[in-house]
Amino acid sequence: MKLITTIGDTTQQALQACADQWCKANHTPIRPIVMHETPILDSTLDAIDWLTDHDDPTRFHAVRYRDEHSAPLDPSERELALDRELEELRGRLGQRNEPYWKHHADDTTNGMVACPHCRSTLNTAYCGTRNSWRNHCPVCHTDMRPQPVLDQFDTWKHEYLQLRDERDQLHHERHHPTSWLALLDSTRYGAADIQPA
Repeated sequence: MKLITTIGDTTQQALQACADQWCKANHTPIRPIVMHETPILDSTLDAIDWLTDHDDPTRFHAVRYRDEHSAPLDPSERELALDRELEELRGRLGQRNEPYWKHHADDTTNGMVACPHCRSTLNTAYCGTRNSWRNHCPVCHTDMRPQPVLDQFDTWKHEYLQLRDERDQLHHERHHPTSWLALLDSTRYGAADIQPA
């Protein structure tokens, strides 16, 4: 079996030139190469299985796969920017656990705040102290922070989860770079002698 692989993205012309070079060196007829835009296969073995299932005597086939044997690439600028944004959002989301009314007592009337659910009135001087209340009513356990503050935390959490998923996807792609694999001959054994540029 003769296979050629390219690290990273390549053009059809570059892969065709490599296949033509192999055909001339092995005195076989030159055939066009078809680059299939199938979903990226998970491993080299999956790519080889796909290529042998789609073997065609009139053309060569190439498919993209995640090369588990390649060294990881350096982080991209986007991945580094996402790390910085996530760190900033972690700091903002850490404020969720801070006693809100301890720092915003000036926004209340006479240092007292009323629970929106059970109408209990609580002194903001005791907010965040030991054995006292933080952000929830000690009677009915309703969050007593203003709704815009809660909405802002929900927005930050949603943004954090989206950015984290994007960063994790980039991290996975960096540690498992994609390559193209082409099957040149399925009847012979050994590795391809031609390495693409």
